[in-house]
Amino acid sequence: MKKKLWVRIVLWTLLLALVAALAVLPSVARNRNRSSSSSVLSCVPGQREIVSTLAGGGTLQTRESTQVSLPDGVEVLRFLVKNGDLVSEGQALAEVDTLTVYSAITRVQESLDTLNAQISESEQNTSLSLSSVAEGRVKAVYARKDDDVRQVLAEYGSLGILSLDGLMSISFSSDTEPLPGTGVVVRCPDGKEYSGKIVSSLKGTTEVTLTDDGPQLGDPAMILDPEGNVLGNGILTVHSPWRILCSDGIVQSIALREGQKVRKGAVLVRIRDAGGTRREQLSIKHREYEALLIDLLQMAGTGEIISPCAGFVSGIDEAVASGLSSSFRHEIRLLAEGDPAEEETPPIVSSELLMVTAAEESGYRGKVTPISLESQDMDIIGMFTGLAQTLLLGAEEVPLDLSGAQKPDGSAVESVQPGDVFVRIRFGEGETAFSRLLYIGHTDLSSAASFPGFQIPDFSSYFAVPEAQDEFYPLEGSPLLSVTPQETLFILFSADELDILRYRKGMEAEIVLDALPGETFEGTVTKISAVGTNSGGSSKFAVTVELPWCSGMLPGMNAAVVIRTGTSGSVLALPVAAVQDRGSQSYVYTGFESKTEALLDPLPVETGVSDGEWVEIVSGLDEQQT
Repeated sequence: MKKKLWVRIVLWTLLLALVAALAVLPSVARNRNRSSSSSVLSCVPGQREIVSTLAGGGTLQTRESTQVSLPDGVEVLRFLVKNGDLVSEGQALAEVDTLTVYSAITRVQESLDTLNAQISESEQNTSLSLSSVAEGRVKAVYARKDDDVRQVLAEYGSLGILSLDGLMSISFSSDTEPLPGTGVVVRCPDGKEYSGKIVSSLKGTTEVTLTDDGPQLGDPAMILDPEGNVLGNGILTVHSPWRILCSDGIVQSIALREGQKVRKGAVLVRIRDAGGTRREQLSIKHREYEALLIDLLQMAGTGEIISPCAGFVSGIDEAVASGLSSSFRHEIRLLAEGDPAEEETPPIVSSELLMVTAAEESGYRGKVTPISLESQDMDIIGMFTGLAQTLLLGAEEVPLDLSGAQKPDGSAVESVQPGDVFVRIRFGEGETAFSRLLYIGHTDLSSAASFPGFQIPDFSSYFAVPEAQDEFYPLEGSPLLSVTPQETLFILFSADELDILRYRKGMEAEIVLDALPGETFEGTVTKISAVGTNSGGSSKFAVTVELPWCSGMLPGMNAAVVIRTGTSGSVLALPVAAVQDRGSQSYVYTGFESKTEALLDPLPVETGVSDGEWVEIVSGLDEQQT
């Protein structure tokens, strides 16, 4: 009984569910029809103007920064700008110690003097003889009398070629690898045959050597085995060549002929008007030092390093402005302080220049030259500024007491040798008097004997033991900071390969920056990459747009670029969404069946320019056709 009741309940439940489903179906169908119908839109072609554009995006970037260098030996006192500052051309960037600038000027002038002497020497020695470095045989002569050496070298690579080991060489390709040492026959174009020997056979290339007496350099030759079978063909070369070279000049005479044997040291070619390249190099270097000297003189006049262009400052290292000159002054003042118990430092009374000339068991002997000091300033820098370049030493040798001599760092001088030079400064008189002895450099006694004077070195040597310096002042200074030009910025973006042919240099671009809303800036296409980069099956090409810097622009800002490629004028147009593409053919639907919701009557059309929203209909549709 219970089982029958349970079956009835299940049947009634299923029946009610079926009735409910049938009642809902018409509503679902209506909603589906409404949704489908609402997704189908209609429009009619109309006249409108279409502006075709290309778009891209990137970030503002700056051109390569201009490096501001600090000349060798010049010290920075303090920076006048900081990283990120916008500076104008000619604006002061840093203050420098003018005394170190004058020291650099002296060294640059010495470099110019050395260059002048070298240029003068090169002008006097214009003849040159080229000799053989070893015994050999002449295998090629390219130069002739009165030839320009540079032209000969440009055409042939040398004035001539010698063979130094008596051998010629020829290589050929071979499928087999003959054993080294195997004898062969080399047949030359004139029919003459020479005995040869295989010297190597690696990776399909075999090399054969033969005598250099007879075979001509550059001739083709055939290689045969002893039975007369052809092994290969090749070109004759010199096995151990020595090329006769010279940088420039005119061939005055030449004592060479092909096949001639020459001895070691034999004069092969004489050159006149030689040394032009050397003089040109020296002249270029001279002009570089001239420019550097002018820069240093301007720096000495202003005491400042100025900006070479307008732009943003970067790369400042505050540690560079360590105050080297101020530390010198600090050491000098310590030197002049005397007894720490004294409340006031006594004035400078006198000074002496001392040069050690000999060391004896009883001590040292040397020459003493009094130095007249007009400045009573505690700062000894001012005292030395007005000294003449050359100080005459007294002819009389006297015993020298060099006890208490100090180095620039304040440490004691532990050893002394002839040629060492010191300065003794005396402060005050009476009970408050004291003196200090400071090592300032070293001079060559042989030159001092021939020239009765001592050349004072550059300023830094008064307070530091001079280090060995190069003959020439370094033209390249140390990096100080960078100024990034701000007159022009640029945007680099990627263009699709389907659009790249539409870009042209000189195209005008409109640029919008996220950081400066409401403003539009003008730019120009300046560069279009000729080589694309494949990414995901599509190639991209780099396009560069430049724009002038305006207030508020900063490198790294996001930018959107729109480039107008043309204006259509008034044309028949449809929304882009109305046009369907099937392969290379475009078409539009001109009919719709509401009951079946089917799009009907596809009509082929020819399209023209498009701005991404509207597209020109060139043919296939009439105006006002739905």
